[in-house]
Parts: sequence; C-alpha cells; structure tokens
Amino acid sequence: MNPIPFDVIDLILDLLMQENTSVSLQAVRSCALVASALTPHVQRRLFATITLTAETDNASFESILASHTQLASHVQIMSICISRLTPEDATRIASVLCMLSHLQSLELESIDPQESFLGIPYAFQIAILGCFQKVVSLQCFWLRDLPIRFIVSCTQLKRLSIWTFLDAGQIDAQVNAGLIKRTTCQLDHLTVDHLSCLPPLIDTQHSLVTLNVCNISFRDVLPLIRGSQQSLTHLYLRSSNFNLDVNYVGFGLDFPSLQSLTFEETNTCCDPILTILNGALTILECGPATPLRELKFVGIEFLMLDLHDVLLLKETWKRLDKVLTHARYQGLITLMLGMTLGGVLASDTLGDVVRDSILQSLPMLASASEVVLRLRLDIT
Repeated sequence: MNPIPFDVIDLILDLLMQENTSVSLQAVRSCALVASALTPHVQRRLFATITLTAETDNASFESILASHTQLASHVQIMSICISRLTPEDATRIASVLCMLSHLQSLELESIDPQESFLGIPYAFQIAILGCFQKVVSLQCFWLRDLPIRFIVSCTQLKRLSIWTFLDAGQIDAQVNAGLIKRTTCQLDHLTVDHLSCLPPLIDTQHSLVTLNVCNISFRDVLPLIRGSQQSLTHLYLRSSNFNLDVNYVGFGLDFPSLQSLTFEETNTCCDPILTILNGALTILECGPATPLRELKFVGIEFLMLDLHDVLLLKETWKRLDKVLTHARYQGLITLMLGMTLGGVLASDTLGDVVRDSILQSLPMLASASEVVLRLRLDIT
C-alpha cells in the first residue's frame, strides 16, 4: 500500500486548522502521534499563530521555545494582550519575541483603555520595537501612550491598523524639534482611529490601496489621501468632519482606481449628518472617471426627524442622483443607504415621504444590479 502523499496530508491539516474547533485541533495534534514524519507538518501549523496574555503559561512557552529552537521559526502571527501582565510575564514574553526569526504579523492590545503602554517593563518595550521594525503587518488596539516613533520606524510594513490615544500636542512638539521624522513606507492597507497626528507622518509613495479612517478630521487625513489617490481602490471614512470649504475639499482630488467608497456616521442630529452627506457628495463630484463599483452610506441615524428635515433630505437625494447618473459612475454595482429614521411624524406619513423621496429622486436605484436599502423606522 502506497503512503499518502505529503501534499494530501498538508491539505487535510490545513482544512482541520481552518475548522478551528477543539475537535479539529485535537485531530491535528493526534496526527503527530501517528508517525514522526508528520511531526514537523503539525508543529508548523500549531505554532503559526500564538496568543499570549496574563492568563497563559508564559514561563512554559518560553522554556519550550528555548529548548526546541526550530519551533520559534514556525511562529508567523503573535498576539499579545499587555493588560495585567506581571513584570515576570513581560520579561518572558520579551524573551520569546527575541526568538521569533520569521514573525510576519504582530497584534498588540489592551482591554483597559486607561492602561499606559509606558507602564510595561522597558525590556518588553525594546523587544516590541524590534518586532515593529521587521513585521509586515501590525495591529494595535487601545494602547495609550504608544510611542509614535515606534510606529514611524516600521519601514517594512504593508498593513497597519491602529486604535490608540496619544497626546497630539506633545507629538507636534517632538516633530517640530526633529525628534520624530516623516517616514516612507510601502503600506498598502492602513486603518487609523483617534490618531490624527499619524497620517501627516506617513508617506506611502503611492502604494496605499485601502484606507480606513475613523474619528479623525477629514482635513487632517486629506494630505494622506492626496498622496495616495492614484493607488486607492477602497476608501472608508467614519465620523470624519466634512465641515470644510467645498473648494478646499475638492481641489486636486482624483481617484482613477477607486472601486469602493463607504461613509459612516454615528452622529444622530440632522444638521451634522446633512453636512457629512453633502461633504461626501462633494468628494464624489470632484473626480474624473472612476471604476467605482460600490458606494455605501451606513450607520446614519436621524432620531428626531420632522417634515422640514425630510424635505432637506429629499434635496440631498436629488443631488446624490445627479452625481450617480453622471457618466463617471455608470459602472456602479452596489449602492447601500443604511439609515435609521425616527421623529414626531406618524409612522405611515414618515415612511411614505421617505420612501417616495428615495424612489423618486434616485432612479439610479433601478440600474444598479445590487441595491441595499436598510431603512428602519424608529418613531418616538
């Protein structure tokens, strides 16, 4: 009987790992007991992604890697939660990080937004900085006081996602003093939240393909958008202040490769939302032909909507229709309007007015092959 080819075994192991259940993972571990030849195949998968927290046995893991050095080379993705780490755990994790020669992705998080990154031992900070400088993917979740110099030192990065709070005034002072310099990197994916000081410090050299911006003024992120507009294919803007001069917003913007554009807003007042909608429309109006396939307005909630607001909305729909019927958007496939509508009007009246205004002023809906209207009436 011929042995099963290793290509087939690798495929089976990959499928078991993708299932990611306790039974499937135990099945993968059991394969190492069948034959010693299978052990490297199993180890490569079991050690590919590692998560370390205050609850994991960090001492044992450090000991395993120290005594079986080949295992460290299998680790490609490392996830670390810094919350409640003891100095001993931090030292052990720092030792582990120094062993990872093939690390590709690092994920850091804190479950306490008030916990300062500067509170962890200095040796741990230096080990993390060393990882920053060699990984191609970095995610940081709610790390207060994460040194901005750590981020701008990541010249190998391709993907960066960061949610954090920093002292913008202090960072501006460091930039002006020459302590933090603008960095050049070949990022193709950037997600940034609550970090308005970061976009001006990054020069992507026209490599950025996906940009997700949350809770940052559009004015602050505009230079990064301008520098990446030739390469951008996906742009997502959430809670960005569009209360800007129209000429300032539209001047020089050109998205020849843009395929997906999403606007999300969490404000529930009518006037700010209309400002955001019209700011979004200004962006849509400013560029030449674009291969845009997907346009989404999501998370929009009008909780105190009256008849006057509905009439203003109707004018906005007309403007949107005028934009979308332009030749530059004839390739649009998906149009999503995700809104929650509420107010003092009777539900039937409000529903009829809103539905009629959308259907009458957006004939583009009929030509889009996929249209998603998420209207929820929440009458007070």
